[in-house]
Amino acid sequence: MGPNIEAGIRILREPDVRRLTGVSRGTRWRWEKDGEFPQRVRLGKNIIGWREHEILQWIQSRPRV
Repeated sequence: MGPNIEAGIRILREPDVRRLTGVSRGTRWRWEKDGEFPQRVRLGKNIIGWREHEILQWIQSRPRV
């Protein structure tokens, strides 16, 4: 682990992000493209994930209804 990597960062995969947000993959993709959702992290050629703390911050930032 390099000096710029925070210890304890968890990367969430698609099913976890879907379960936490309740938002479909397509909607999240559009929001991400528009800068309204955290950016994905490329873990490998065909593997992506999201930083858990960014997803949790995004959820907290949503207005309550």
